[in-house]
Amino acid sequence: KIQGVRLYELARKGLVVERKAVAVTVDIQLVRYEYPELELEVRCSKGTYIRSLAEDIGQALGSYAHLIALRRLSSGRFSVNNSIDLATLKDSQIPITFLS
Repeated sequence: KIQGVRLYELARKGLVVERKAVAVTVDIQLVRYEYPELELEVRCSKGTYIRSLAEDIGQALGSYAHLIALRRLSSGRFSVNNSIDLATLKDSQIPITFLS
C-alpha cells in the first residue's frame, strides 16, 4: 500500500508508483515447460508479489513474461489440501453465510 491505497488499485488507474525494495525469501520449482509457457511452484515469504516475480523472470531471460494463472496453494496454516470444495460444502448440513 501507498498512503493506504493498494498498489493494484493505482496500477489499474494507470499510475506508476515507485515501490520500496522488500527482502523476501523465494523457492521456485519448475513444474512444467512447454514453449512458450512454463508452470512454476513458488514458496515465498510474506510480501512477495508473484506478478512482479514473473516480470523479473522474463527480464532475466532477456524477454517479457506475465501470468496467465495464479493459484494460492497455502497461506499460513491454511492449505488447499485441508479444504473442501464449494459443492461439498453446499451439500453439507453446515449453515453457510457468505459475506460481501
